[in-house]
Amino acid sequence: MADSGFKDNGGELPVYANVKLLVEDDDEPEIVEKKFTVSGSLLHQLGLWFPLDLTYLQHDLEMTSRTRKIRRMRFVDTADGTPIATLTNITVAATKGVDPENGRPWVYLGIDYYLTSHGYRTSEGPGLPGPLVVFLSFRNSADGIVWVRKVERTELRCGHNNHHVFYTDVDRHVVGWFDHWRKLTWDGWGTVDQC
Repeated sequence: MADSGFKDNGGELPVYANVKLLVEDDDEPEIVEKKFTVSGSLLHQLGLWFPLDLTYLQHDLEMTSRTRKIRRMRFVDTADGTPIATLTNITVAATKGVDPENGRPWVYLGIDYYLTSHGYRTSEGPGLPGPLVVFLSFRNSADGIVWVRKVERTELRCGHNNHHVFYTDVDRHVVGWFDHWRKLTWDGWGTVDQC
């Protein structure tokens, strides 16, 4: 039976915990950059590019990818530090390309991690707290923020044990930040209740 997000507390109101995201293990703080070429037809098959003129599928596209890895982060109770959930093997990757059909740049953003609950879950509905919030701040070499991205709907469920989470987005409008991105910081918070 699927977890509905609601818990029968015998008529009692659930006990909620306010949580904060902390980094526990981060041994790869550098942004890794790679330049590569990919065929237009492959991007089309993956659903990342849809040229109006299909002859452009025969073109190769020059791409630049920047990746930041974090080994482990944890949501903890702000009152006493109780572990609420652990995120492991976090990868944040942004890949920039230029559409050969119209000359406009675009950025593909992928965020990948594994989520484990430590006996807590998020609950949604009228009057309920909703999903956890994670914000990523993309920074330049002087530590100034060049772009901020909210990771949508970070849901925590009872029984999540290395639950794979993959978030993607393609932006064709706000892409100038990519050329200045050198560091990544994050913040997260939310409210959960016990399973």
